[in-house]
Amino acid sequence: MNLTIASFVRVVCLIMAALPSAAFAFEPFELRQEMNGAYLGEHVEHLEDKTKSLTIEKALSGRFKTNFKPVQGETINLGVSRYPQWFHFSVRNAATTEIPWILLMENPLQFRLEVYEVLGNGKYRFHQGGLQIPFDRRDIAHRKNAFSMKTSPGTGEIYVKCWSDGDVFLANATMTAWSPKHFAADNNGEAYLLGVFYGALSALFFYNLFIFFTVRDASYLWYVSYLVLITFTYISINGLGSQYFWPYYPFLNELFFYFGAGFFFQLFSRSFLGTKERLPVFDKIIVAGILVSFFFLVLAATGVDSSIVSLAGYPIQQLFVVASFFAGIKTLRAGVRHARFYVIAWIPFILAMPPFVLRDFGFLPDSTFVTYSVQVATLLEALLFSFALADRIRILREEKENAENATRLKDKFVALVSHDLKSPLLGIIELLKVMDSDAKKPLDSEHSARLKKILNSSRGLVKMINKLLDVNQLQIGAITPAKMKINCHGLVERHIELVRFLAEKKGVCIRNNVPPGMFVTADPDLLGECVSNLLSNAIKFCDGGREVTVFNPGVAPTTLAVRDDGPGVDEQFLPGLFRREIKTSSMGTGGERGTGFGLPFCNDIMKAHGGSITVESETGLGSTFYLVLPDEKPTEW
Repeated sequence: MNLTIASFVRVVCLIMAALPSAAFAFEPFELRQEMNGAYLGEHVEHLEDKTKSLTIEKALSGRFKTNFKPVQGETINLGVSRYPQWFHFSVRNAATTEIPWILLMENPLQFRLEVYEVLGNGKYRFHQGGLQIPFDRRDIAHRKNAFSMKTSPGTGEIYVKCWSDGDVFLANATMTAWSPKHFAADNNGEAYLLGVFYGALSALFFYNLFIFFTVRDASYLWYVSYLVLITFTYISINGLGSQYFWPYYPFLNELFFYFGAGFFFQLFSRSFLGTKERLPVFDKIIVAGILVSFFFLVLAATGVDSSIVSLAGYPIQQLFVVASFFAGIKTLRAGVRHARFYVIAWIPFILAMPPFVLRDFGFLPDSTFVTYSVQVATLLEALLFSFALADRIRILREEKENAENATRLKDKFVALVSHDLKSPLLGIIELLKVMDSDAKKPLDSEHSARLKKILNSSRGLVKMINKLLDVNQLQIGAITPAKMKINCHGLVERHIELVRFLAEKKGVCIRNNVPPGMFVTADPDLLGECVSNLLSNAIKFCDGGREVTVFNPGVAPTTLAVRDDGPGVDEQFLPGLFRREIKTSSMGTGGERGTGFGLPFCNDIMKAHGGSITVESETGLGSTFYLVLPDEKPTEW
């Protein structure tokens, strides 16, 4: 019994000792005359060389054979690695003659590849490829790394080493075997499909570039820049870059163009969606994404730290880009119609991109479907973004036509109302004048005072109507200022007298500190309207005991300034203070109400003079408005 147990233990030990050799002795891949891209993964063993010291001589010595482990599945995708990866497999030629065949590495983005055909007696045939090897030193001029192999009758061995001189690389080592005839046929078919893909992207590029030069919209500029960079991203992914465009510049790889495409795409999203005005929170996120993309773009170009670029930059930019999608949804929900195609364009990307990223990091196996589905999704996305831009132009044109129709209707209404109001008002004014000057039936002092108030109010109403007409004419460029030499001190003094009764009623002091010798070139009536408007506003927002001062800033010889020590203008109102489309009118300290178009009217007048109106204000400390005129002289000076 003891002998039987001892014999059994010895047998088990012998089997266990033989297991590593058995694990290494995989079933060889059967070579045939007709091979159409047969996957080799099930015949391949793998070793990660963490010491970075393994050589083909050491591998052939047999000391490391037990360290090789089987690869699971047909494809070989180990994600991102820092260490050289070794692969080994055997092939069997059952024919009586030598079989020529092609070993194809399906990933065009391998940095360094070394392939060794073992010939026996420690000899081997050496091949090399990868992005860091000049293209003209490859076995076969192909966008992927293709190696021309020859196997004599019997069994042969192949070793493959993939690695990088840098920190990290994509250890996607999926291998296929081809007969030369099928390889050429497949290459022709792929070339046709890639031609259709890049032809479509080029057509979209030239179409949108033409529209950019037509409409001069920044969104089109960012979009065509994105199209260029995303096209070169796929040129790099497909191996065409190292074959035709930059065979001696390996840093121009997938990530360099990928970060460039992300940079311009986020600029496009920001401009197209108008996030700065509509979504300030999302705008900050997109701006951060733009800066991050630019940072990693610089790192990818210089090759400072490829591990940061590959492991951090790749997924981080994806997160920032996806923020643009949520900004699009938010913009669409806010009622911005042209955001609909923008949101729809994301659907192909959302479906195709995650498997592509997971494949690059080794979480999903490599497949032709993943590689080409993301390219088809990108083409659909680019086409839909073109629709979005065209839809935006159409909507803007429609809104512009509606606004122009509304403006024409408003102009007609203003002219009609002004005509119908001025005629009876002028008649009333004339009757009031007659009543006031009628010597036969003189009025007592009380009624005479009331009559003069009615007369002044009627004249003020006529003046308001004329102002409305002036605003309308200034907007359409119908009024040209009649410029002449003006003494600013005298002009200001006249308009102070017109509003003095309002100031005295509220107990506000007005000071004219404009130098008597200050002269400018302007239309006295129009400039007077601006001074009067600023004085009225200053009085309106001042309490009793406050002060309004008109002066000339010493550093600006052609500028009039109106300063008050009232409550100041709320900071939120400052950006739209001079814009007609933004309502900024508010109630004065004495309950006075304004029309809201006084300051925009002043802005129109100053622009017509070639000048400007600006404001400085601080809550609780008052405001200062500046009427800035160009420094020019009339011909008669």
